Amino acid sequence: MLFVSVVKSSKVTTSLELLVEKKTKVDRLLELVISAAGLESSEWHLCRLDWNGEPLEILDDIDMTVEGCRLKHGDQLSLEFGSMPPKVVLKDMLCLLQWHIQRYPSPVSQ
Repeated sequence: MLFVSVVKSSKVTTSLELLVEKKTKVDRLLELVISAAGLESSEWHLCRLDWNGEPLEILDDIDMTVEGCRLKHGDQLSLEFGSMPPKVVLKDMLCLLQWHIQRYPSPVSQ
């Protein structure tokens, strides 16, 4: 079993406490949280929070289990409104960095 504290968003201080099994998938966990919060929209996603309550990681793999996401007893999650940001943002930044390095090589490496 896993105890998860869920904060609706950074602006809302209402918190929920859920007890779920480690084999629960992220999509089922999201459904449980939305239901427990009394919400109806499907436009929500879960984020793991750090010790300070700041967003650390978006739980974007809905087929992964809670255990597979490395969630531990007592972890805090935030229920955030809106769709998840696309995964391609980092890929685009890496391509831009690679282009910059090729175009402007460092004088030290020559």
